[in-house]
Amino acid sequence: MTKGKIFAASLMGLCLTTGVTAHAVELGEYADADDKTLEQCLQAALTVFGGQALNVEYKFEEGDPIYDFDILGADGIRWEVEVNAENAMIWEIEREVELTDPMFTSQAKISEQDAINTALAMFPGEVESVEGGIESDGSAAYEIDVILASGGEMNIEVDAATGKITEANPELWEIGENE
Repeated sequence: MTKGKIFAASLMGLCLTTGVTAHAVELGEYADADDKTLEQCLQAALTVFGGQALNVEYKFEEGDPIYDFDILGADGIRWEVEVNAENAMIWEIEREVELTDPMFTSQAKISEQDAINTALAMFPGEVESVEGGIESDGSAAYEIDVILASGGEMNIEVDAATGKITEANPELWEIGENE
């Protein structure tokens, strides 16, 4: 059994053994009574490309609760599938790529270090990870996770062509591998 399949099975097992199938206890004050469960949102994410869930983060985007799944698709491509926890609808899909991938480098006009500097200027802290992403509109973005000096964690996207921050969302928790 692969690491990804073990994670997906473990995630489903966690849902079943902790009662997350009813309502997400770990969301505490952030959960509304009618929010969809982690299990329902995982199933919605897996319907897009099939494959296996490698990671899930819970965050807010534009005030909405979002499960952010890293999926290794049946096509062997790694995808980020965001699902709105209020209705289990797909919120956003991005393709995850290496920073050296031609799809990324052909669009990147700023360096990784410049993107990090931009993120840290707005959100001081320690960089946990930097990934490359191809947005749904085809543009490239640096995806930077920062452990804030003031506490907590932010997911920050910096446009690889313009160097502008296009998204900044607080992350509440994460389960699984983070590459």
